[in-house]
Amino acid sequence: MLVFEDFSRPSRRSVIEPPTSEIPCVRARAIENQCYVAAAGQVGEPMPGRPSFGRSLIVDPWGTVLAQAPDEQTVIVAEVDRARVREVRASLPSLANRRPESYRWPARA
Repeated sequence: MLVFEDFSRPSRRSVIEPPTSEIPCVRARAIENQCYVAAAGQVGEPMPGRPSFGRSLIVDPWGTVLAQAPDEQTVIVAEVDRARVREVRASLPSLANRRPESYRWPARA
């Protein structure tokens, strides 16, 4: 079984959307996958006429925001504790209930 302990996801939110709208989504991905998530958000105007606000996040496996960038170019860091991943997975063993045979693609005929 391949299980990630951390992953990243690009995030681009326009200035029209509320800056806090991405936070619950990133926290949910961390909790449901029981891993650290780094969501890198673009800031400025990466495409003409399409401004973004940034607000990158690093979230732990329990959904706690460890670091959050302001609406400007910056670098954020957080410590990744693999023991924390094991602790969360032990207290919420949802990955133990996986049924890989339920979602395999059928063999080619």
